[in-house]
Amino acid sequence: MSEHPSLRLAARADLTAASGLRLLGVVALLLWLAFQWGFGNDALLPTISARAFDAFEDPSVADGVGGDKNWDAGVLAALVAGLAGFVFWTVTQLLDAVVVLMGAQLVPNVIERLGNNLRERGWVKEWHELAWSTRWMIAYGAGASAVCLVDALATGRPGVTGRRWMIVSAALLSSVTVGLLVIAVAAAAVIGLRIEAAQPAT
Repeated sequence: MSEHPSLRLAARADLTAASGLRLLGVVALLLWLAFQWGFGNDALLPTISARAFDAFEDPSVADGVGGDKNWDAGVLAALVAGLAGFVFWTVTQLLDAVVVLMGAQLVPNVIERLGNNLRERGWVKEWHELAWSTRWMIAYGAGASAVCLVDALATGRPGVTGRRWMIVSAALLSSVTVGLLVIAVAAAAVIGLRIEAAQPAT
C-alpha cells in the first residue's frame, strides 16, 4: 500500500473517532490554521503598528508644517510601532504554538503516520537537533507553530508538556524579527516625513 492511502486512512480514522467536542476541536484547529498560516495575522500587524505609530508621531510633521521636524516624536513613534508589532506577534505566536500542539493530539493517527514518513526520509529533526539559524528560518518564515509541529512529527509526540522553552524561544525568534522590521519601516517613514521632497510619497 502506498503512503498516500495510508495517510488518508489515518485521517479517516481520526475523523471517525472524533465526535462532539473533539470534532469541534478539529474544526477549530483547521480554522485557526487557516487564519494563522494564511493572511490573518499578517493583515492585522500593519494596522496595529500603524495606529501605534500615528498615536506618537507629531501630526504637524505629517501635515508638512512641522517646525523643527520634532525628531524625538518620530523616534518614539518608530519604537512604539515596533513594540506594538512585537507584542502582537508574540501573543499570536505563543497562542499559535499551543493551539497546534494541543490540536495535534486530536489527530494522533495522522501525526504518527506523517511523522513516520518524514522521519524515514530525514526531513524532520527534533528541536534540540536544529541549529539556531534553522530554528529562526522556520520560526520567522512559517511561525512558531511550524517549529513545534516539526518537533512533534520528529518525536511522534504532540502536546505542550515539556515544550515550554521551545514554544517561548520559537515565538521570540519570530516576534523579535518582526518587531525589528517594523521599526525599520517606521524609521523610514519618520525620515521620509521630515524630508520635504519625500513627504508626498511617504
